[in-house]
Amino acid sequence: MRCFDCGASSVLGSGERVGFRDTCEGCGRDLHVCRNCTHHDPSAYNECREPNAERVGERERSNRCEYFSPGD
Repeated sequence: MRCFDCGASSVLGSGERVGFRDTCEGCGRDLHVCRNCTHHDPSAYNECREPNAERVGERERSNRCEYFSPGD
């Protein structure tokens, strides 16, 4: 997965998940954020393609969304 902010790549092992407190090694930004998720879509309702996800106010800050899936 790539950091939405600096573009640094983080390699996840098989079955490894991004934790709520994980940060980018390149810039220190949170990784478990909407902007790093495969479901994030600014043109979709609630800016998310996952219909069951709750609304998240700050898409660039760590959140506890259970539907988070690392994107590229």
